[in-house]
Amino acid sequence: MRLSTFPKLPSLLAVAAVLALPTVIAQEVKDSSNPLHLRRVGHGNLAGLKLNIGASIEACRTAKKLPLNAPKVLPPDDYLAKLVTAEEEEFFDGGRWAQYGTQRSVLADPSSGDCRLALFTSRGVRIEQTCESRYSAVMPTTQEMADPEDPKPPKAEVSTGPGGNCRKKPKPLPTQGLPTENAGEGTPCIWFADATAAMMRTAGLKTPGHDAKTLDFCLYARQPEYFWRGHVRQVVLKSSGSDESLAGNDISEIFGEVRGHSNQRLAEFSDGRPIPPERFSRAGAEAFLNQPAKSPLKP
Repeated sequence: MRLSTFPKLPSLLAVAAVLALPTVIAQEVKDSSNPLHLRRVGHGNLAGLKLNIGASIEACRTAKKLPLNAPKVLPPDDYLAKLVTAEEEEFFDGGRWAQYGTQRSVLADPSSGDCRLALFTSRGVRIEQTCESRYSAVMPTTQEMADPEDPKPPKAEVSTGPGGNCRKKPKPLPTQGLPTENAGEGTPCIWFADATAAMMRTAGLKTPGHDAKTLDFCLYARQPEYFWRGHVRQVVLKSSGSDESLAGNDISEIFGEVRGHSNQRLAEFSDGRPIPPERFSRAGAEAFLNQPAKSPLKP
């Protein structure tokens, strides 16, 4: 799974359905100017993490022609249960937006002689001056860096370009009367599926709202969307999903890190607090990316 530094979005079908519906309340959408900062964290499926670590040890031993029947010493369950396998931090400030993504995995280190375990960290950054410019950089995944046959160096792939088209007429989501819940840190949020269902009902269609089994995203109740010159970016505070594949099995039981991406909670939040300018700079992005990609396990 490649680390994505882009914001998590609902399915394309859901987005298309919403955009095709009439706006519930005609209103002028003003550009957003209040600075927002949020950090989401996710933890892996313990059984899946342990299975993946064991497979990593076997693959490393096979590549190095080491005995496969030697005991595997895995980290304590408590350590793996507390490990933040996925972390995403976003900054909004008028026309500026930045997202910093982190993926963590415990895997066998192919550079060690005995395939000892290490904590691998992959990072990615995307910074936009909305409607004007874009900078993105993403490192190889933790699995790619720990590949015993062809380990990838922790070097980020950088791309730049112009910003997106910002001359659209945005249609704000309906939020009045929707149920809220605590996203974390006491901050209320509304589920995107509930907002979609409200728009469907306005058009005379029936659709279910949020449920725990379907991937969904909980948006900041006070400001679910951030607008700038017609560009709309959702303010996602948490996510939920059952991690079931199309075959109906829980893929996080095989690849434990999946749960950390699909089930995140809010760990840090501010609204109106000034954001340091370096968070929107290339120098700040490079400082983030240049942190160690591999470290010894901590007890």
